Amino acid sequence: MAALARAVVLKVFQRPGVRRWMERHGMALGAGRFVAGETAGDALRVAAGLLAAGRRVSLTHLGEYTSDAAAARAAADTYVDLLAAARSRALEVSLSIKLTQLGLDLDLDVCLENTRRVLDAAAGAGALVEIDMEDSARVDATLAVFQRLAPEYPFLGVCLQAYLHRTPDDIQRLAPLRPRIRLVKGAYAEPPSVALQDRAAVTRRYLELARRLMDAGCFLAAASHDGALLREVLGEARRRGLGPDRYEVQMLRGINPSLQEGLVAAGEPVRVLVVYGREWYPWFVRRLAERPANVGMLLRNLVSPAARRRGP
Repeated sequence: MAALARAVVLKVFQRPGVRRWMERHGMALGAGRFVAGETAGDALRVAAGLLAAGRRVSLTHLGEYTSDAAAARAAADTYVDLLAAARSRALEVSLSIKLTQLGLDLDLDVCLENTRRVLDAAAGAGALVEIDMEDSARVDATLAVFQRLAPEYPFLGVCLQAYLHRTPDDIQRLAPLRPRIRLVKGAYAEPPSVALQDRAAVTRRYLELARRLMDAGCFLAAASHDGALLREVLGEARRRGLGPDRYEVQMLRGINPSLQEGLVAAGEPVRVLVVYGREWYPWFVRRLAERPANVGMLLRNLVSPAARRRGP
């Protein structure tokens, strides 16, 4: 049922008419809970508040599937400028980047050049960088870029998706690098031949892979909003005697803030992903698909001006 609900949400919200309407009104209807805004200034203001509240922060400028080399270079420029702006405000942030935004679909050399430019800026700023994972058709290319760059940039990490059948083998291949791995359940609509469809099965696979990463000496960024699952992962870390130099919890801004607060109060390292940019809609739809109950929030805000004023 979860897979069906996800597929329905994706189909409905990807219709051109729905997209046009949501791009015009969606921020006021609830997307602003998850998206910091459209500018770097918006993202940095949110980041400053989260850092003051004891969170770590990762920033991402939304956009993917860049269609020309000039746009890919411009995306790299955006990240370089973002790091400079964060440094000028004494904000210690990391980055989460998508390789298709930097030219992965255009040309490998273009993508490598742009990614290196971002990584060089991050090295100068003392910032971590994680390569976000995209749909299954791009996993091989994404991991090839990561494996090529990781020896040059030891602060570079990559995201893996627990629901993909291939991920245990990917972990085995990457383990000798002792990499920084952000482990997520997975948000793209993938067929049964490619990914697990049952939510409980995905949760079991996630915990299994988290144990494997910890045992392999990797840094585990446990990215989830599932409180029960995170408690199990953190319990496994404690049983292994791991400190915050070996793991952290990652969550999206606006999702389960009470869980974030509780983890921070308990002394757990929590990094919050802050997203911004004009290309926010595809990302927001995947968040709706991950938790279709959020569609109800949009509908409540649509029919109730008071709900919009109160916010989620």
